[in-house]
Amino acid sequence: MSDHYSSALASLVEEISHGKSIILDLGSTETGSTKVFLDLRCNCYVEDLNELLQEISSDNPSRFDLLEAHLLDKPDGLKFDYVLCWDLLNYIDKDLQTHLFNLLAPHFKEGTLLHTMRYTSEKMPSSPGQFQIRKDLNFSMEKNISDKMIKTPILSTIQLLKNMGDFTLRSTIMNQQGMRGDIIEYLFDYGEVAALRNLKKNNMAEKSKYSSQKLVFSNVIMNGLKESLNQLKVIENSSVLEIGKKGGRSLKILNTLTEHLYVEDIYSSLIWQKKINNNAPSFSQNALNFKADEFFNLILLWDIVSILHPAQFGAFLLAIRTHLRVGAKLHLLLPINSKAPEKPPEYEINPDFSVSVRGEIQGNQTRTITTMTQLTKLLPGFKMSSFQFEKFSDKDKFLECVFELIE
Repeated sequence: MSDHYSSALASLVEEISHGKSIILDLGSTETGSTKVFLDLRCNCYVEDLNELLQEISSDNPSRFDLLEAHLLDKPDGLKFDYVLCWDLLNYIDKDLQTHLFNLLAPHFKEGTLLHTMRYTSEKMPSSPGQFQIRKDLNFSMEKNISDKMIKTPILSTIQLLKNMGDFTLRSTIMNQQGMRGDIIEYLFDYGEVAALRNLKKNNMAEKSKYSSQKLVFSNVIMNGLKESLNQLKVIENSSVLEIGKKGGRSLKILNTLTEHLYVEDIYSSLIWQKKINNNAPSFSQNALNFKADEFFNLILLWDIVSILHPAQFGAFLLAIRTHLRVGAKLHLLLPINSKAPEKPPEYEINPDFSVSVRGEIQGNQTRTITTMTQLTKLLPGFKMSSFQFEKFSDKDKFLECVFELIE
């Protein structure tokens, strides 16, 4: 048994306590996890997807029909106030997730709140957990009988949102007192009003966070980027890796252009690795954890080379090279100034494929990759397919480069 305190569930129960609610619990009927909600005089529907997942696998072509047959019949007009997913989405492949939420969508309403959790370590239990809620809102998580662990699937927030229809992210909860270190919790809201509220809240938070960063560039022209994005439109089942912050900026344009978008915050990973390596620059290949059969058509590196040492950039390329096929492209920027900022600015693609840039583009950090010759030597097997001078402003210029894998 292991305990995990859920502040997200605590806040959810607090909301529920203010009035009678209708709850959909996708978890097991055996644990009695809904008792705390029944005690609050809620109506609860329990789907017990744990039982279904024991019988099907992600390669079972009948799994969609089996899911439909398993779900409870629900009266017309029934709308859920809350949905409890527990850790089940870690065990449901993305296509079946999409099918599940499509089937349940008629019973969601504006403001339906969904709670779920994601495993973040390399390994997770081989089957969904059996969660029992105590009165102090700790989960007693029953130990897997077989003790077998399996590889944790890549389940990004962006991919979840794609699979969940009209849900938007309200909050992410991690590393709080009493929480297990390998679990992240999410709360999602359903509907257009909720989406606007969450967008406004996130924008206000980011505006406050970055109020001290005065340099803001809008509508920066990047012709190499524009050409690369237009090429995505004709690639079937395309996949893009973007190196940047996972939150606080819009990824809507990229989401509409590609079937599979992955975002990796390399800067935060480097900072963490520097701390555990006594300030020595390094790059762990574990920072990039993708399925073996995932191949990227385009990687947006922005100006990450500004903060990487050549050895770190080489390690990054070694880690990503196995996920590139001939024809894959790398897009990157090489600012023309002698000093780099402490951390890279943030880039956001606009509807016309111009770019908005927020943050400092100059600082007092020494750049270690400064010339096109040096950069080209670090990219064996690539050819330069596009190279041009562009500018953030009249005094702040950069080289925009696109490299294509040829061998």
